[in-house]
Amino acid sequence: MKPSSSLHLDSGRDFGGAQRRVLYLLEGLVARGHRVLLCSPRSAPLHDRAAAAGIACQALTMRSGLDFPSAVRLARLVRDDAFDLVHAHDPQSHSIARAAQGICHAASLHANLFVTHHDLAAERSASGHLRDDATGVHHVVSSRHVRDGLVRRGVDAKRIAVVPNGVDVERLSASRNAAAHDPWELKSRGMRLVGSVGSLTREKNPALLLQAFALLRQQIPDVHLLLVGDGPLRSGLQKRARQLGIADAVTFGGPMEDTSMVFALLEVFVLSSDIESLCSTALDAMAAGTPVVATAAAGILNLVRHGTSALVVPPRDAESLAQAIALLLRRPDLAQDLVRGGREVAQQHSVDRMVEATLGAYRELGQFANGSGNA
Repeated sequence: MKPSSSLHLDSGRDFGGAQRRVLYLLEGLVARGHRVLLCSPRSAPLHDRAAAAGIACQALTMRSGLDFPSAVRLARLVRDDAFDLVHAHDPQSHSIARAAQGICHAASLHANLFVTHHDLAAERSASGHLRDDATGVHHVVSSRHVRDGLVRRGVDAKRIAVVPNGVDVERLSASRNAAAHDPWELKSRGMRLVGSVGSLTREKNPALLLQAFALLRQQIPDVHLLLVGDGPLRSGLQKRARQLGIADAVTFGGPMEDTSMVFALLEVFVLSSDIESLCSTALDAMAAGTPVVATAAAGILNLVRHGTSALVVPPRDAESLAQAIALLLRRPDLAQDLVRGGREVAQQHSVDRMVEATLGAYRELGQFANGSGNA
């Protein structure tokens, strides 16, 4: 089954990696002649960006997974416009779509295939068994690690397709050669920059990076840490930086919609996460030609090879993290070897490959749905 029309749901109010993935997918589907409709909050940046790209959009409030008016409106859209496929891209959207499915008693929904996207954050927030097998729900995940988690929760492996995230390799590669925009004027002050891009949340463990950076500063005094992103831990991290005596050497850059210029500024990109599904920012860094140091979270181990495309250190080990960063700062030859290996990895995760893999997943899951009688 090759869907010619699909309805996509995303409830995100920010424009992060998940929303960028949705936009890449929608643009790729439209370029391949598919009819798509995006349903998202009107105030969401994704809604505006998709509309600017010529993608059909429909505003839904999507205030929570229990937003019944959004579920009713979604059920009408699917019924009236006869979409082949409904693809929910986050847990809240999934709940709304499931409610719409219930409103229509499943059989009266014209969609032949219902797909929900899972990442590791969604997997961690859920508990217990999933019972979607009885209602024809299928799953797209970004890594084998997330797939294994769903299988442990009772999902039939045949209902799961692994589609790694895609990155805009050409745009990110070009950013390295362009004049780097430095709104913080860090380079002009002669600083050597290392840093990270991502949410300041517990699973990303930015506190570990601060601890490692404090150790690094003892070896390389002119190094500066740039953290781009926002989250609930920000004020606590700023306090921790003061306690470690490194506040003057740490810049909290805040949230940015386009982070490509950040990778051009950094000599080393650092990922200090405890858990990852498939880290899009690490892929972004590799595509931009920035060497990567990362903790051995499961998703990272599926993505890179230590010493070839990144330096991988044990999780929650500040000393090992600091030593790896210092090694790349002192060994430009090793850094360039990792840049070459990282670019090869990024090429394998291009946007085109992601779109084609998603279409392949739709076909494979659709064939299973038709054969199982749950369509």
